[in-house]
This record gives sequence, C-alpha cells and structure tokens, in this order.
Amino acid sequence: MAHLTVRIKARHSYAQPWLIAIAEGLNRHGVEILAGDGPCDLYVIWSHNEHRIIAQQRAAGADYLVAECGYIDRFNHASLGFNGLNGLAEFHNSNVPDDRAQQWQQLLQPLHGGDYTLIVGQCPGDASLRGLNITEWANNTANIYGGTVYYRPHPLAPTAIANAPTLNGSLDSALAGAHTVAVYNSNVAVDAILHGCGVDHYDRGSMGWGMTDRKEWLRKLAYCQWSLTEIAAGEAWAHLKQRYA
Repeated sequence: MAHLTVRIKARHSYAQPWLIAIAEGLNRHGVEILAGDGPCDLYVIWSHNEHRIIAQQRAAGADYLVAECGYIDRFNHASLGFNGLNGLAEFHNSNVPDDRAQQWQQLLQPLHGGDYTLIVGQCPGDASLRGLNITEWANNTANIYGGTVYYRPHPLAPTAIANAPTLNGSLDSALAGAHTVAVYNSNVAVDAILHGCGVDHYDRGSMGWGMTDRKEWLRKLAYCQWSLTEIAAGEAWAHLKQRYA
C-alpha cells in the first residue's frame, strides 16, 4: 500500500476541506500524496468534470477516485467511488455489514400511494447527465404516464415543460403526494425511496437503479458516503483500500 502513487486535484473552496481530509486519511495509512500533475496509480478528483484527468487515467489503465456530495444528509457527507459517478462508480459495497446503515434506518418511511406522478428535473450540464438534455427528457417522459403528472424542476434551474404543470413547494410535500417519482440521475431518487414512493429510474447511474429491497439498498448506500471526520481519520480509506489488497 505504501507504494501506491496518488495525486489529488485541487478544486473550488467547497471541495477543499473534503480533499484535505482525503489526503489526511491516506497519510494515516502510509500513502504519500504526490505534488503536481502526471501519471499515478490513483487520481482523486471532485465531481466528474475533470475530463482530462479521467481520460489520462483510463488510457493508462489506472484509477481515479470521485468525491462528491453525499446521498443522505448530503452536505455533511461525501460520496467516494472509483472510476465513475454515482451508481456508475465502484464502492466495493456488495458484501458490507449493516453497521453504517443503522444511523439512517429511522428515515425509511412506510411505502405509500399518492395522487400523481412526479417528473424530476436536474441542473442542465450536471455531470451525471452525461450530455443529456434534461428538459427534453422530462417533457418526453411526462407523456409516458397516465393520470395526473407534475414536473418539479431543480431549485437552481427553474425550468418548465410543455407536457406537465410545474409543482413547486417543498420537496417533502411533493414526495408525500406522489405515488411514483421519475428520475434520470437525480439524488431525489434517494429522497423518494426514503419517503416510501415508487421510483422509476431512467439511468443506471441513479442511486436506486436495480433496487428490490430498501433495507438492502440502505445497507449498501451507507458504504457509499462518509463524514469529514471519518475520511480524515482514515476510516473511509480502510474500506476503500480493499481495491488494492
């Protein structure tokens, strides 16, 4: 493990504490962070927009570790996954215990019905869309469903679509009235599953893709995100380093 070569790409001010914590956690395991740019076994980046680094690592058959906002209590946790974003990343969480999931169990609300289908928008240009026109997708998707359909835009991208009226208000209230939530690759999928809604995922990168059992899903999801303290203490790397065992 001491011979693993690692670089970390600096990013904006929000990401910096997380990237510093990752460096501290790696150092606790005897992994040195190389300065500058160049070839390495593992490149740590924030989000999936560092296209040059991603291409460089892929061409070399090397890894990159994507850090991003977490999935539950998003801004107090960071997602850490190898070689992809969200459900396209490798978290090494197939056979994990339920110890980390216990802190989130109380968030699983009973499954419920509802009065409408909710189509969820995202910020145009979001890395998880991989070039998809999200407004066009939402407009086309609204035609798939019968009954009452609403569109909820991302709060930072207040768009509208022609084929469904816009539903504003809090996310909690929107989910409370929805029997089905349609998402492309939005973290609202996580919120909807926790709220007990039925969820249709339109991209396999969505964090609920393929889910059949919510408790099993939560067990795995809990090993996709880590607090700043856990990362800095080396707890996250203690789990992730199994990739190099």
